[in-house]
Amino acid sequence: VMEFIEALIKLNLADAAFWICFLALPQTWPSEALGRLLATPFQSPFYVALKDCREMVVVRNTQANVYDRLWCTFELLAAVMLETDVVVAGEMPALFTSGRGTGSTASCTDPDDHERITGAMLGVQSKDRTLEALVNRAMYRVTHAASGSRVYVSRACGAFWLPKDHDRRTRRSKRAVAKFPSKLRAACQDARASGQP
Repeated sequence: VMEFIEALIKLNLADAAFWICFLALPQTWPSEALGRLLATPFQSPFYVALKDCREMVVVRNTQANVYDRLWCTFELLAAVMLETDVVVAGEMPALFTSGRGTGSTASCTDPDDHERITGAMLGVQSKDRTLEALVNRAMYRVTHAASGSRVYVSRACGAFWLPKDHDRRTRRSKRAVAKFPSKLRAACQDARASGQP
């Protein structure tokens, strides 16, 4: 969690609004109830929140490739479909090698989630053959971009990097979902100063 918070702090987005997927879901719910909440990926909290965002922040970490997680791969597919810019934070693992299959071998801890997400992704991709190529291109860009970069995703143009200081305005108005608390930033800085992990 500290690596996650530090990556966000380095982006210097203190005035931005965030919906943080792994903190926002009721992960302590019984699996049946959580399964009902996530039953339809394109109606899940992940997708609903992404529809209302101007940008999606992908926070990479040095321990694992985020696209080994199927929900992360789904979120990138959703960003491509919604033409949502992706802001890249954090670093990739030191031994990361990408190639064919990055994301295609992603998994979930819950087999039911795996079945639902892959079914939804394959269903959408079968209707639009260009989506898989766009997602793969966006995934390559996100995994290779410098922290702080933006990846612009457009169905017409594909996915490409933007300069770190570029601030492209989207074509539709979007609302903020939650504020990144300044107290969390202060707590992280205090923890770092005291040498806590």
